[in-house]
Amino acid sequence: ITTTPDWNGDIGSVYFSRKVSPRAALRMGAGFMIHKRYKPHTIWGPDDITGIKIFDVPTRLKEVTFHVHALGYAPPSGKATLFFGFGPMYAISREHSEYTHYGWVTNTMWSLGMEGVLGLLVQLKPRISVMVEYQFIYATRFHKQTSSYHDKVHVWTYTETAQQTMPKSPIPQFGISFQIK
Repeated sequence: ITTTPDWNGDIGSVYFSRKVSPRAALRMGAGFMIHKRYKPHTIWGPDDITGIKIFDVPTRLKEVTFHVHALGYAPPSGKATLFFGFGPMYAISREHSEYTHYGWVTNTMWSLGMEGVLGLLVQLKPRISVMVEYQFIYATRFHKQTSSYHDKVHVWTYTETAQQTMPKSPIPQFGISFQIK
């Protein structure tokens, strides 16, 4: 079970892992995020001398990410063990913005790619560990944007490569692990 300390809408992740040898495991799981924020939006209007009005738009983002990782463990150093891994990831998210009387925009995004992890596992009790981990991704993101402006609905799609050579978040995920035998 993991989450980030800044929270930022990240509800957390749940993983199930199965050791296949003393230094290797297969891990599968899902991450969940719900985030409400205000995004700046610019429109042309008669509000000032430039004719530009900037206002904050309430935006809701919901995301589910599915992970499968092949993990490798370094030899333990006391109670701490370094681990690393990689595997496929798939995410689906929906971001909805309301522009009051101007309309609304909904972005639906699907991501498919590879993910790498690097972390540290510290054994607290025989069946309880704490962990800290960074995740790196290389994925293609598919977008579908549906918008309404003065009661006219528009739909357009595009793709982009979402490459992150830095960690996915500057703050690592923290978690606790329970072993069930």
